[in-house]
Amino acid sequence: MKIFSLKTLATIQVGYQARAKIKEDAHGTHRLIQGKDFDDSHTLQMDELVSFFPERKPELYAVQKGDVLFQARGTEHFAYCITTD
Repeated sequence: MKIFSLKTLATIQVGYQARAKIKEDAHGTHRLIQGKDFDDSHTLQMDELVSFFPERKPELYAVQKGDVLFQARGTEHFAYCITTD
């Protein structure tokens, strides 16, 4: 069996880091995925996402269909695959 490190198979990047508290705005250009947006079965609740205007380059943090998000904070760690555009 051949062993590979994850970084040789995928691009790894931290999530969006805001400099200040995210200001929710119903007319925002982007939606923010946070740990609290997942239910007990680790399903993303799309209707719960906060809309906002990013202060940094949002294209660096945008997720696409097929991307995998890892929840690394808190007591329960899990992975979630983005399945929609």
